[in-house]
Amino acid sequence: MILAAYRLALDATRRAAEAAVGRLIRSMYDRTERDASIAALTPALTETVRAHRVQAHTHAVDMIRTQAEQQTGGRVAPYVSAPSGYSEASVRTVLEENLRGSPDEAVQIVAPMLGQHVEDAARQTVVRTVEDGREPASEMDRSHWSRDALTPSQFKSLEERQGDLYRKLRGLDGVDRSLRESRAVSWARMLTGAENCGFCVMLASRGPVYESASAAGRVKASDLYDTTTAGYVNTYHPNCDCLVVPIYTFEAWPGREDWRKLEQFYKDAIENADWDKISAKNPNLSAVEQALRRLEEAGDSLPITDLRGSVGATRTAA
Repeated sequence: MILAAYRLALDATRRAAEAAVGRLIRSMYDRTERDASIAALTPALTETVRAHRVQAHTHAVDMIRTQAEQQTGGRVAPYVSAPSGYSEASVRTVLEENLRGSPDEAVQIVAPMLGQHVEDAARQTVVRTVEDGREPASEMDRSHWSRDALTPSQFKSLEERQGDLYRKLRGLDGVDRSLRESRAVSWARMLTGAENCGFCVMLASRGPVYESASAAGRVKASDLYDTTTAGYVNTYHPNCDCLVVPIYTFEAWPGREDWRKLEQFYKDAIENADWDKISAKNPNLSAVEQALRRLEEAGDSLPITDLRGSVGATRTAA
């Protein structure tokens, strides 16, 4: 699956999930019985999110296989993880913190958050093509590792049990290629739309460096004004439409040209920032937001591809 089709497929899955969430909240939420509503909604919404996460995982698998084929000329049959789990606690936390007001008001807040949980299943699938079987580089990395990522011993056991079958199913009979060699080497965060926030621009500008949170945090645009972003590499705000793409070769991967442009935009933002007006809490992010405002005031936009527009589709917010 090419990336434009992948973005649209995730859009459709996410819209369907949010619509289903909205129907459940409108039919089951009683603002005068909030605790009882949360108790009733939690299992129902969990099953809805799980079902749509399976779809998102399937889209990610199709995209991963296409990217491995395109990036390596078919030399790699990619390792793909099983779907990551999803607990009722995730839904319950969202409801306890955000279920309030009228049913329509509750839907406007809760549905995008759970829609994010659906799309995160696709992101986790890509990230685990890098993380599974690798030892986190630090305790900080461990805290940001995917919850269901396989440890080195678990991955070795998987190789021993399924290696031959894995190669056979992917047409690699007689090829001495292990599951370990079929993993992506890293992943990149890729902007996909015409509108992007400073936070996403900052992380996407780092390119194909995300084999770990520590590695991502080591990449910096300025020695003078660098900030630590490692703790946020797996963070996505509600309605974020960033994709996570697997990297099998650094020479040719989707979004490489856009990344180079973003990298330069980031450096220019740092060098040309009005530091007297910059927030000390996160100076790099503030500098990027300044630069984005200047673009908007000039009637310009980031020099990146709008994936939805690239296939002639109407840009629709997820």
